[in-house]
Amino acid sequence: MLARTARHFASFLDHVSSCRNLVLAIFVLATLLSGALAPNPAFGAATTKVLTKSGSPILISATTMFGDSEKQTIELVGDVQITFEGQTLRCDRALLNKETGQLIAEGNLILASPTTYVEGTRAELSYEDNTGLIFEGFVKSGQVLFEGKVLRKTGKDTYEAERATYTACTTCPPAWSFSGSRIDAEMGAYAHIRSAWFYLGGIRFFWFPYLVVPLKSERQTGFLFPLYEIDGDSFAIGLPFFWAISRSQDATLTTKHYSRRGWKALLNYRYLLSEESSGELNAGGFIQDRHFSVDSQPPSQSGNERSGRWFIQHDQLYNLPGGFINRAKLALVSDLRYPRDFPEEILGAGEPALENRLSLTKNSESLHSSIEAAYYVNLLKHDPLENNSDSVHRFPELRHSGTDRSILGSRFFLKWDFNYINFAREDFSYDDVVANTGGPPKEIDRSRGDINHAGSGVFNPETDVIRAGQRLDLRPELSAPFRIGPYLDVLPSIQMRYTQYSFNVTTPAGNAFDPMPTRHYIRGRLAIRTQLSRVYDLGSEDETGDETGAIEETDRFPASEAGVFQALQPPPPPKRPL
Repeated sequence: MLARTARHFASFLDHVSSCRNLVLAIFVLATLLSGALAPNPAFGAATTKVLTKSGSPILISATTMFGDSEKQTIELVGDVQITFEGQTLRCDRALLNKETGQLIAEGNLILASPTTYVEGTRAELSYEDNTGLIFEGFVKSGQVLFEGKVLRKTGKDTYEAERATYTACTTCPPAWSFSGSRIDAEMGAYAHIRSAWFYLGGIRFFWFPYLVVPLKSERQTGFLFPLYEIDGDSFAIGLPFFWAISRSQDATLTTKHYSRRGWKALLNYRYLLSEESSGELNAGGFIQDRHFSVDSQPPSQSGNERSGRWFIQHDQLYNLPGGFINRAKLALVSDLRYPRDFPEEILGAGEPALENRLSLTKNSESLHSSIEAAYYVNLLKHDPLENNSDSVHRFPELRHSGTDRSILGSRFFLKWDFNYINFAREDFSYDDVVANTGGPPKEIDRSRGDINHAGSGVFNPETDVIRAGQRLDLRPELSAPFRIGPYLDVLPSIQMRYTQYSFNVTTPAGNAFDPMPTRHYIRGRLAIRTQLSRVYDLGSEDETGDETGAIEETDRFPASEAGVFQALQPPPPPKRPL
């Protein structure tokens, strides 16, 4: 019996021991898992500073930093940042040798300065003399970018590259670029490209043995990128020259050659008179347009007489002393087909006329005064060389307007609009219309009554159309606003309009047509206005702890918003005493 009891007790101890081992194993496993799943501790970036041989400081920052005093090296890992000579180098890993002044950087390499931005996969640089190599990278300054497999940094802002590409196009991929066997570039100055190929849309077009291109964004005198045009079976190429005359004016002179038309000269002149005053002039033309001179459509002149083609376009805004403003717009062409043949040079293709305007305006808080002259070039003609004698112009137009102003400090207000226009024309002041018997007009006679034409040359009020004359238009308005109680605003007004015409025609004897007709009327108006409003209580607790949301009458209906429907609103609930 005693032996059996001893065996059971030994078995129990073995069971307890196995359970204890199991609990211990679970505890160890839990400890390991908790350590693995616990968040990583945050490490602050290590920073240090070293000096160049000349004594200039180099600031260094990285997540992990290892120093070797024997080799005089510093190994940087993670979010590396090195600042020297006014530029900052960022990368994933770097090795800096304090004895030789060399550093090797790899991974997401960026080298930035106030004027230049560089990216690459690897760099071997010297922070002593700011030179070195950048692999698989590009250099960008403003809109200018060039890249190559190996970029040699020869100074702070100078680079050399072999089998490199240059572009100033901001599209991606670039619409145009140059590639060269060697590029020597100084950021903020120029790039010299040897054996340069020009690419347009990724296609190789032209080869230049040597090319100089700018690497700075400010204006500078020099040749611009050549211009190319392809229109059907014709081709044009131009070379612009930019002239930076001063800080407030510049000009672009372009020599252009068309395969079918010949040579053309173009001028673009821009100027700035003040911060709010500026202008731009565009002009150009052919000495001889070979294609237009042999065109059979224009019948009025021979080929040699119409071969010289030109255009002038000018826009200006000038703020003069005393609050006066001068505006000018000029658009003139040698023939009516020029805007259609060259829409990129002068606006007006598809329009009925080209408008030329000159005006002088003065505005104040209550008055507007202006004088304007407008000359129109009629484009709605079959013959592009026909004269412009039938066009109608506004020369001049006077306008004077005033806003509502009190009369002698009373409650009566007066405003007005005065407008005078003289419609001028080089040809007859009327169209001499030749009418069919019993039918509508069929043509206009421009011969001034020549015996070989059907027109009479004398104004006929029944068929002819008046095109020139004078018009005077006066529109004063008198008003007297008042209020009925706090609810209604009433605005009664009386407006008069008087229009006087004067036609430059001679009426045949016995005809009752009046060459100086008038039109006038008086119109009365009455405007009534009120305002409907209501404030809804959301029951929010105010700062005093009052949850009733009671609103004072002055808060619900301010005096400026009182309306006739105020009396229909329910009275506000009384305030609960505090």
